Amino acid sequence: SSKCDMHCCNSSKPYHPVIDDELALTTIDERSCQKWCFMDHSWLKFCKASFCIKQIQSNSKCRDAFEHEIHPNKTKFNPTYRSFITDGFVIGRMQKQDLNIMNQIPKRKWFSLICDETCDESTLEQLCVGIRSLNDNYEIFEDVLGPYELSRQNAETIVEVIFDILTRCGLNISASRGQSYDGASSMSGIYGGVSALVLKQQSKAFFVQCNADCLDLATIDFVRRSPKRLAILKEISNQLSMPYSNLTSLCPTRRTMRAEPYNSLLINYELAIQNLNYVYLFILLLIFLAWFQEALYTLIEEKGGPGIRANGLHEQMSKFYFFFRLKLGYLLFSATEKLSRIIQSSRCCLQDVFSSAESLIRYFERIRDDINFKPFYTKVLKENESLTDKPILERHRRPPKRYQSGSDSVEFSSYEQFYRQQYMESLEIAVNMLQNRFTQKNFKLLCNVEKFILYAANNSLDDSNDYFQSIMDFCYSDIDVEKLKVEALIIVDFFQSVIKTNQMNIKQITKISTICEIFNSCEVGKEMFKEYHKLTKLYSTIPDTTATSERRFGTLNRLKTTIRSTMTQSHLNHCLLPHIYKEKIDKIDPRQIAFKFISSNEKRQHFFGLIL
Repeated sequence: SSKCDMHCCNSSKPYHPVIDDELALTTIDERSCQKWCFMDHSWLKFCKASFCIKQIQSNSKCRDAFEHEIHPNKTKFNPTYRSFITDGFVIGRMQKQDLNIMNQIPKRKWFSLICDETCDESTLEQLCVGIRSLNDNYEIFEDVLGPYELSRQNAETIVEVIFDILTRCGLNISASRGQSYDGASSMSGIYGGVSALVLKQQSKAFFVQCNADCLDLATIDFVRRSPKRLAILKEISNQLSMPYSNLTSLCPTRRTMRAEPYNSLLINYELAIQNLNYVYLFILLLIFLAWFQEALYTLIEEKGGPGIRANGLHEQMSKFYFFFRLKLGYLLFSATEKLSRIIQSSRCCLQDVFSSAESLIRYFERIRDDINFKPFYTKVLKENESLTDKPILERHRRPPKRYQSGSDSVEFSSYEQFYRQQYMESLEIAVNMLQNRFTQKNFKLLCNVEKFILYAANNSLDDSNDYFQSIMDFCYSDIDVEKLKVEALIIVDFFQSVIKTNQMNIKQITKISTICEIFNSCEVGKEMFKEYHKLTKLYSTIPDTTATSERRFGTLNRLKTTIRSTMTQSHLNHCLLPHIYKEKIDKIDPRQIAFKFISSNEKRQHFFGLIL
């Protein structure tokens, strides 16, 4: 039979209809090029016929047709939708396959648990679970597995969730050698907490309370032990016609949401100094002190509630003792912030934590004398000249009976003695809280293991060394102690030889990281001293902080906000994990992911055919 008069039959090249008029019916309805064929398989119209799949990139005719919105389904392919498919589409299955996180953790043999929980914008309790592990080159990996919604906050539920996550990720609790949580009783309780329940399942999973949390608790304890308790502050604020309310902390990520914190800071300016725990708020107060006073003068002129409150607030700010305590608080918290930054690193070991905490304690003890108080007090007086009234010694008042203790209250002969007493007492409380918080149950055992590793690297050990008992308690059945004793006799000679050969300019090994560096420079040492190598890896696997999990809460708050708080848990994980592993995601070609997704289903090929 002759050809029909449609363009597809008369064309010398593979034909692709562009407009509906080119699909007009002819008198020959049986031919395959008829309109019904294209209507039944609409995706054939646009470059997805079998003869033009390879030519799709070079075929500009049908691509131009799409760009000019001739496609019958053009309403479904708006620029935003197309951009989502081609540029931003990463499904959970593909992201897990490409990130390849779960396949790497079991290869590192041992791991530790890092968990922390928070409440999101939807008032759902989220447990963020992380895994800390090391490879043979002593590289530390702290991988976040994502948030898990908790139905209850008791220890049994949390442990059940942790085991469920490990099972789904193909991890065995028998390979766990450490766990780190915050100081909440449900997490770190020695009888019914998560740490105790995990220890029943795996006795080698040593628990270490987050050291950053210990520092925070030490700071909180210091503030709580202030001579003026919250109850007294409420009475003072009521006498000054200043209603008491809690101070709102500044949001570290959403900078547009700081109006309420600023307002609460203005209302509770004097009270805030007794409660602040973070140094950036002290810096904020110092910078805006003069500006606050000027603003208060304007408010005082107004009548009504704001003027009365501003008047009481200004009265407090004009006192010298307020400015003195502000400067004293900055002196304390600026030092503790430096310690907090150090111990939140994933590469921080127990040795770094102890040395940093000890340095801070020694610093506070060193400045706790008259020699350091006098220049501090003189500097405060000089900076205070144009900001507040001159210092005076307030009239001695007998405290109410409900606040009286067995000892009589102290009377001071001068205002300098009064502020000296506050200076000395504040530093003493800070030192005591730091010493109490940085002494945990397992610290002694871990310290002995660390001392053995460092001592063996610098000296030859014999069998009578007391450290071997700690080694047996720490890693029984993981390490052959008899072989370790032999290695401890000769490893010092190996280290000295490597240092000399590589000209590493190391006189004495004082850090675990130095041992790792030497082993990495001479790989044969890892096989020659296999037990010592395993001991070093085991020790480095123990986490010191939960900072990795805590940092993900900021990401969670950015993803799940008030206007976007109804997403499912799986959607939340699919959004959160790519954000966490941005560097790995950047290496993935989104078009390849979209191609895998589309090609796995014929219906998707019909719908998304033109996109790729």
